[in-house]
Amino acid sequence: MISAEEVIRRIELYYQGGVLKYLTIAQGKAARKGVEATQTNPFDNLPLTLQSARSACDQFIETIPEYPTHYKGRGIVICGGGVRYFTNAWVCLNLLRQLGCKLPIQVWHLGPQEMDEKMKAILAPLGVDCVDVHQMAKYHPARRLGGWELKSYAIIHCPFEEVILLDADNVPLINPEFLLETPEYRKTGAIFWPDYQRPSEKSIAVWRSCGLRRPKEQEFESGQIVVNKRRCWKALKLALWFNEHSDFYYRHVHGDKETFHLAFRKLKKSCSLIKTPIHPLSGTMCQHDFDGRRIFQHRNCAKWNLLYNKHIPGFRREAECLRYLAQLRDIWDGRIGSILKVATRKRHPPKNPRIAAVMISCAERQDELRLTLKNLARTDWGDDNVHVLTDSARGDDHRRRQTNVALQALKWGLDQPADYLLFLEDDLDFNRHLRHNLLRWLPLRRREITLAGLYNPNLRESAYEVKHQALIVDPKRIFGSQAFLMSRATVEYVIRRWGRVRGLQDIKVSRLAGQLHRPIYYHCPSLVQHVGQTSVWGGGFHQASDFDRNWKSA
Repeated sequence: MISAEEVIRRIELYYQGGVLKYLTIAQGKAARKGVEATQTNPFDNLPLTLQSARSACDQFIETIPEYPTHYKGRGIVICGGGVRYFTNAWVCLNLLRQLGCKLPIQVWHLGPQEMDEKMKAILAPLGVDCVDVHQMAKYHPARRLGGWELKSYAIIHCPFEEVILLDADNVPLINPEFLLETPEYRKTGAIFWPDYQRPSEKSIAVWRSCGLRRPKEQEFESGQIVVNKRRCWKALKLALWFNEHSDFYYRHVHGDKETFHLAFRKLKKSCSLIKTPIHPLSGTMCQHDFDGRRIFQHRNCAKWNLLYNKHIPGFRREAECLRYLAQLRDIWDGRIGSILKVATRKRHPPKNPRIAAVMISCAERQDELRLTLKNLARTDWGDDNVHVLTDSARGDDHRRRQTNVALQALKWGLDQPADYLLFLEDDLDFNRHLRHNLLRWLPLRRREITLAGLYNPNLRESAYEVKHQALIVDPKRIFGSQAFLMSRATVEYVIRRWGRVRGLQDIKVSRLAGQLHRPIYYHCPSLVQHVGQTSVWGGGFHQASDFDRNWKSA
């Protein structure tokens, strides 16, 4: 072999012969600046585009290392951090053990803000190992690592060679270990389940960005995945790369699910796809085995709630799941670490709080307003009138008009001899026992409320307040002002600072109330429902999944 010295000598011949020239002093300084600049250049961290994604993907594939040999055995991985997913994981884990599953199980979470020591201790009797991803990322960094991105990351970095990934809100009906012995799994090393959707134009574009034609098959659903890492290593690494670039790929596909589909098809890796389509229940996707038997009930839109859960017709083992939730309420207060606390009074004030109600509307929505007032009249609200403020302004800037009339409604509230203001919009249905439930709601009886919501459009809760029949929600996560309950002091505070926050009234009120550093409660179940009316200004429509028209506080 040629020596290093000989390589250097031959290169120097180019300079000696005049073919190459050394840099001048000025050129050398410029070159050093260029090298230093590229060390901090953010180009590699910039989001991909439809034009750049294909070459970036192809370059990454060339760098995928061979399968390492330190992964061993079989196990189950669940991503279950935060009060919502911890609650769901608790049901899933108990069912797995009750069904006879003896596989080791890991629950992955995004740091101590998603799982504290008490929560880990609660899971310990189930033989569960809790994995803090923030600690793992010190040794295996990732470009982006959130909730959906976590699933592909956990598959890659868990210690198991053969992995059953389950979403925390998945309810198994069988011990899933048998899937690892099916002929289909042994043939391909991977099992995936179908989703509802056929591809949209947005998803077709991202397939093209990978140099692929979208196959004529259902999208993949990732509420459950069975995979052999040794046999599918490169496809799984590519799926992880797609998720690390979620700022691009999630704009074209819904979350992580199609990233596995893309990766396996891009690398022409075979996999086994369950042929039986989803059997839909309310908020739930029922998935099957290769013989068409229902084996998973994925509550993707009907996640378990520690406080209240609607009955879902056709849902199997529901009573058993509810018993597990009751057990959890007995041993867990629904909190992670320490959260905001309120000084409570030992005795409830002798009189019920006085509540003034105001509803905002506009000239374009008088039909909706009349229906909403009829719905309210069917409740026990009684003789207390609801003051209606109608936006009479002109112009096409409906967002500004709505914000202005909302401010007028708050000012009206200050003129009333009331302790609290109930702020309502004009397209609502109501719990039939609205007044009864409000006056028995402990945070209101104790005068602990600064801002509270009676309508919850599936906001992510920070904690459960089991004794209060309430969720605590981070003010930065709040949207929707269909039914706000505000103390008089909060109304005064919000009015004085109204112009300091940009956005519609839901954003202004919630962000300003958050500055008071008190918990923001949401009644559970929701006592108000958003009915199907289109916003005048074009806003998206949402509803409360936990609304119960007939629920009555004991």
